[in-house]
Amino acid sequence: MTDLGASAGVADSEGAGRSKKSLPAQEKFCVLVAGGMTLLDAYHNAYPKTQKWKNPNAAKGKGSVLASQPHIAARIAELRAGAVKQMEFTVVSHLRELDRLKNLALQDENYTAAIRAEELRGKVAGFYVEKRENGKPGDFADDQEALKRRIQERQVKLGLLPENVTPIRKDVA
Repeated sequence: MTDLGASAGVADSEGAGRSKKSLPAQEKFCVLVAGGMTLLDAYHNAYPKTQKWKNPNAAKGKGSVLASQPHIAARIAELRAGAVKQMEFTVVSHLRELDRLKNLALQDENYTAAIRAEELRGKVAGFYVEKRENGKPGDFADDQEALKRRIQERQVKLGLLPENVTPIRKDVA
């Protein structure tokens, strides 16, 4: 953890020269900013007396100055990195969770849910391929002759039809 005491001698907005007393407020500011709060809101929350200031832009400026201090910026980055690590989502963790849910469903004799969890595990593992077409109906449809040609070609390849069968052609009616 970054030591916010590294700023000894750096005064905060609540009192010059009292950096030791400002450490909890600085940490609160860092936590709030790392959590997604604006600099102004985080500053107001960390230093409540600033909410009574007549010029709201003064607190915004103080929050910006505080956030730009190297030790504060480092602490905010550290907190954000920790949050990202906690939220890390992997295929392995996903498969484990689906397996856990499947087992719970089996214990409750909820076979529909168990089958669905197993199906989702298969999708995550890559056993199933989902195909989607984007377009309006008819955009991807073969005409009848092209479809018959493709079927006939596959039948010849599989040995279901002799190779000397006259292929179906579009130009022949």
